[in-house]
Amino acid sequence: MRIFIALYLKDDALDKLRERQTTLSKRMRAKFTDTEQLHMTLAFFTDIDDAQINTLKERCHQMTIPSQLFTDTVEMFGKRKDIVSLKINETKELSELAQQCRAVSFHHAKNPFTPHITLARRAKPFYQDFLNDLNLPPTLNVDHLALVHSTLTSDGAIHNKIWMKKING
Repeated sequence: MRIFIALYLKDDALDKLRERQTTLSKRMRAKFTDTEQLHMTLAFFTDIDDAQINTLKERCHQMTIPSQLFTDTVEMFGKRKDIVSLKINETKELSELAQQCRAVSFHHAKNPFTPHITLARRAKPFYQDFLNDLNLPPTLNVDHLALVHSTLTSDGAIHNKIWMKKING
């Protein structure tokens, strides 16, 4: 199974990002990420079984979840520069959490941890200068940590949460 560990945001943070997506939609054509799917991936596992998922649940249950993410900039990235990403500042707490998530010994993707939230894919901006003018909120409140099963389809990935831990629980 394809599984990832991610941080999900509280409703107030999602509202702020939805507003930014609305602003972006007036200036570019893109496939915008559904608000309820907005998340920050900490680790991605390409081929794990049920026993390994149980190990992940046990380890994640012990992890300390940051209460806030600190925003940086919005940028275009990817091979074709067609993904709109909200960069997140890599604090010590966030870096340690990502390291704990990736410390398990089974099949995690080896790409470096780059804290971000994908706002849109297949973007075709009319011009990019406006990315600097989005008036980003300085912080986004975190709601929970989740293990998510990812299934690839012709329409994109379908994400189903299989376990989660609330910020204070």
